[in-house]
Amino acid sequence: NLSLQLSQRLLDKTYRQRALKAEEIALELIDDHLVGGLCIDHTELLCSSSLKLNPLVLLQEASRNRHLIASWNGTLEGGDLVFGELGHPDYFRRKVQGHPVISVSPEKLHLHLTT
Repeated sequence: NLSLQLSQRLLDKTYRQRALKAEEIALELIDDHLVGGLCIDHTELLCSSSLKLNPLVLLQEASRNRHLIASWNGTLEGGDLVFGELGHPDYFRRKVQGHPVISVSPEKLHLHLTT
């Protein structure tokens, strides 16, 4: 539960320190739990506008030298990962490139491969 552990580690930090340290702490948490590979769930906090992160870039960078699978509590729309609603401060939408995305819905399983 990345959001829970990250929020616990950021709790004693100031608003400014959270934005400066969030990526470093998230990567430390990933490394602390990495044993051959890691499935990351509850990644919503990475989308918090207060942390000033690009969650997709963070997860892509983390996966460069690690075997990772990350859940995304959002949607896949035309090759874009989407989180939240347009107009909300935490809204996020970015095109996925260079990483496979598996989209699961009640009707079907979809594998989206990008280059």
